[in-house]
Amino acid sequence: MGGPSLDERIHFDRPLNPHGYQWWYVDVISEDQSFALSIIIFVGHVFSPFYFKARQKDLKRSADQKIKANLERQANQERQADRETLNGLPENFCAFNISLHALNKTAKKALGCPSIWVLNEYCTQQVKEHSDLIQRESNKFTINQSVWQQNHDELIIDINERTKPFFQRMPKTLCGQVRIKLPKRFNHELKLDKAAKHSWMAIAPSAVATVHLFEPKLSFSGHAYHDTNWGQEPLESAFKSWTWSRTELSQGTCVLYDIAEHEETSNPKALFFGHDGQVKDIAQNFTPTHLPNGIWKVKRPNRADSPEVLSLQHTLLDSPFYTRDLVNTELLGEKALSMYESLDLIRFKQSWVRFLLPFRIRRHR
Repeated sequence: MGGPSLDERIHFDRPLNPHGYQWWYVDVISEDQSFALSIIIFVGHVFSPFYFKARQKDLKRSADQKIKANLERQANQERQADRETLNGLPENFCAFNISLHALNKTAKKALGCPSIWVLNEYCTQQVKEHSDLIQRESNKFTINQSVWQQNHDELIIDINERTKPFFQRMPKTLCGQVRIKLPKRFNHELKLDKAAKHSWMAIAPSAVATVHLFEPKLSFSGHAYHDTNWGQEPLESAFKSWTWSRTELSQGTCVLYDIAEHEETSNPKALFFGHDGQVKDIAQNFTPTHLPNGIWKVKRPNRADSPEVLSLQHTLLDSPFYTRDLVNTELLGEKALSMYESLDLIRFKQSWVRFLLPFRIRRHR
């Protein structure tokens, strides 16, 4: 890929703590607002019931002081022999998620269905038996037959995945390429929790994407966004819930993060990433409000210039613990379309939710 080396915080092969995680996220809204695409690649799939179970096995053994010390020690200080005694190693729970949505009748006809869903996860035993299945290099991540490659001005995602229908009509495979042009890189890190164990970093809040699929046959271009999250412990250890949104405005991108920790009051954050390269804290500018709850009663708190300007345009995902939506909003006096998510981690920890999750995950054994 050439060029100078990337910030090590976004390297695909960086070491992670046992029970930790990192994911890299991209979303695209087509120029005509006919399609919405999100892609996430995980090391330590945070929403995996299988990774959750593996972590619980480790915690049950924590009475053994040697194992307990291993869990608390930084990953780069551990001996390999210690790590092999643990079930919950993030590198053994890698996953690739794609969600593609047609937003009107013409788009549904072009796609052949309302939406396409991919969530493929690779388990410990398969990773051990097939050493070429998961290959993590600093700037390249190969997961089965799909590849992410990154440099300073472009992210290229080659997709070759089987879909996961669930009472839905969709193609059996999703193949093609997404190219994300990064006109301005920020690498702006934000600690999400009081203990500073969880981080989010905006890599390219304002980007341009071209999407070319050949299964199904479809092409479009549009505004894109790219970031990464990582943590030293499971998400549910620190947080009760969060909401997040990104909104492309004429002079840059506004990102809202509203975070609720255990035993802590909410911690609303708002950052504006200007096309001029400046980052501004604008948390004081917006009024709290609420969108209607999801079908599963997941709450959708949000913020905007004023409560009456908010409305749901499209619900993309609506699950027992998570929603993703396109929201009509007004921020800094400018009407725009937001990509929005609401995450309820209290719900995620409930056994009935984790029982349902495998219906949406294609688990490779």
